Amino acid sequence: MQRRWSRLSSVAMLRVRDAVERRKSDAQMGVSSVTDRARNLGKSEIKWILSVPSHSEISMDPSHLSNEVVDADSMATDVKPVVTTPVAPKATIESVSDPSGSGSGSGPSTADLAVCEQNTSERIVPIAVQRDNEDPSNVEGLLSELVTLRHVKCNIEEELHDVKIKYRELSSMNNELQSQVASSIDDANERMRMYRQLESSRNELAAQKMALDAAVEKLKNEKEERDAAIRNLTERNTSLLRKISL
Repeated sequence: MQRRWSRLSSVAMLRVRDAVERRKSDAQMGVSSVTDRARNLGKSEIKWILSVPSHSEISMDPSHLSNEVVDADSMATDVKPVVTTPVAPKATIESVSDPSGSGSGSGPSTADLAVCEQNTSERIVPIAVQRDNEDPSNVEGLLSELVTLRHVKCNIEEELHDVKIKYRELSSMNNELQSQVASSIDDANERMRMYRQLESSRNELAAQKMALDAAVEKLKNEKEERDAAIRNLTERNTSLLRKISL
């Protein structure tokens, strides 16, 4: 049970950690999307600079700049989800977007403009699109699974408590049985000791009986010898008396 609970808890912790990592990556993608919008704004300014014949004829009307900013924002927000690709280094974009660089001062070349357009066209998906594409039931599923795991933990704890109670009962019964077995073993040992004493007494009595039997047999032999001697003497006596009477 403890292994099952530890396995389920580890799976839940891993899923929660994945969700936290996903939120962190979403925040990082949001920062990168803001940087991408700034770079897109630089691209729109480059196109606006190249659309005029020279720097002296550029109009500094604030409304014109605000329109360009609005267009850049709309370009940045209307991007469809694409595969994320590496963004060009910041130095390349700044070198293209800086009209007063160390060059000839006549604006960027066609090759630089093509490289800038290629790099800025590969944008990162905004965080709002990622959040829309993300399954909102994932967190709810994790929470419901966590609640389920808590219920499972409570059930396991209740079962463990019941098992502990049964274990205590069985332990007490085992102790009683062990005491009974110990007393029975003591009784058996006492009976065995008494049986051995009786066995030794029986052997002693048997030896005494054999000795008495031998003594009785000896006395019988002596009695027979005496009876035979008495008979011989009686016969001699009678024979002598007959001779004397004659």
